[in-house]
Amino acid sequence: MKKWIIVFVLAVAAGTFWVKSRPASAPPASDRDQNVANRAPAQPSGLGKYLKAPRVGYREVFLKDTRIPKDCLDYFDSLQKIDFFSGAENELTYQMLPHKPEGCSGEFIKGFSAAEQEYLKKCTPKDQNLSEKISEECSSAVYMLRSGVTRLALQDKPLSEITDMAQLADLVFSEFAGIFNKDDQTPDFARMRAISDRMMELNPNLFAAQKVSAISNLMEGFMAPKGSDNSGSWDRAEQVITKALESHPNDETMQDAKIAADTKGFDPVLTRELSQKMTNDNPESDRGWYLMSYAEWKQGDHGNSIINLKKAIALAPDNEDYQKTLSEISKSNANQDSFKGAFKVGISNGDFND
Repeated sequence: MKKWIIVFVLAVAAGTFWVKSRPASAPPASDRDQNVANRAPAQPSGLGKYLKAPRVGYREVFLKDTRIPKDCLDYFDSLQKIDFFSGAENELTYQMLPHKPEGCSGEFIKGFSAAEQEYLKKCTPKDQNLSEKISEECSSAVYMLRSGVTRLALQDKPLSEITDMAQLADLVFSEFAGIFNKDDQTPDFARMRAISDRMMELNPNLFAAQKVSAISNLMEGFMAPKGSDNSGSWDRAEQVITKALESHPNDETMQDAKIAADTKGFDPVLTRELSQKMTNDNPESDRGWYLMSYAEWKQGDHGNSIINLKKAIALAPDNEDYQKTLSEISKSNANQDSFKGAFKVGISNGDFND
């Protein structure tokens, strides 16, 4: 199974892109402290309060589903009732987790067995010490398994009829893993956008939902067939990003998301225009010089591209992405695709835990 939370890293090259994922334990950290400082105390920015809280039971719904063994009812109830805010210092131990009964088995929805296997694997303490605090991996496995229970209970219920934010948090969280999707483990970005937009209807200032919506719109724009009109995706992304940056102006992932939206997916012409504005407004903008280098390389101006990339490196010598790019485009066999601009656009550990 994939890591439970990812940060999308867009590696853009000549009209194509790759989406890489990074573990939740290693999100970009440069803006982490600034993000905390910018959060309004009365308005938590993440989905943690919803993911960690106990859920309502679905026993009545499951009693009507003939596919589900009766032995599963108490097991599902116990999963839904787990309260990550309970216990001493908000710590759960392994002995507080429910055990799967022998009579409860079946692939009730696609991916359910995989989520359950991950739960059983990750939630077994070392040396059978049941009083030990559960690990972060176990916590994420609990979130994933009970999100499967939520998906099973809701089935095809329209999002417009869902008002429980915990249920919506389960749905959007589980989309990141992709194991419940019909075809493969690629996140369903259209579905993620729809869920996050519903969350924003209920809580317009929820930063994590804004980020999910922005990223989903961006990915839909990138993944649109060549030649199709994907302007709606870029426009929707720009609107929600603008809103998100009002409360979190220092969030690097949203800053890069804005660049992606403003340049319609890093179009070289639009990227060059934006980079010129950025460097004119602030000659010390390493990101501006990096974007200019990217645009120039894609347009065949390799000499100036290397010069401006070195300017970016001089301003941000610790940026490994800049260094790696310079190494790639300095090779004798470098071509247009050698410059893979890395733009960190996504959801990090804190967005789900806070």
